[in-house]
Amino acid sequence: MNDSDTDLIMGTNNAEPTIGYDDETILWEGRPSQLLNAWNYFCCAGAILFSAYCLWYWHSELYIGYEHLTPFINIVCQTVILGGVFAVAYFYFDIWYERTIITRNKIQEEKGT
Repeated sequence: MNDSDTDLIMGTNNAEPTIGYDDETILWEGRPSQLLNAWNYFCCAGAILFSAYCLWYWHSELYIGYEHLTPFINIVCQTVILGGVFAVAYFYFDIWYERTIITRNKIQEEKGT
C-alpha cells in the first residue's frame, strides 16, 4: 500500500475533483408508460359501453310510452360516448408528449409538443 492509497482511505487526499460541469452525456431518455392511464382507459371504456347499452336498450323496447324522452336520451348517451372518446385521446396524448432526459448534470422534463 503506497501513500496515495493511504491518503484516499484516510480521507486526506487534496486532489481537485474531476467533475465536468459541461458534460451533457445522456444517461437515460424516455417517456412514461401508457400503463399510467390504465384506470382512466378502464373508466372511459365502462362509460362508453354503459351509454351504448342504455341507448340500444332504450331504442329496442324501453321507449314505448315515453317517446317524448327519446331526444333527451339520445343527446345524453351520445354526449357521454363522444366525451369518453375525447377523454381517451386526451389521456393518451398527455402521456405521449411527456419526455424525460437524464444527463450527468441535470434532469430535464418536457411536456407538450
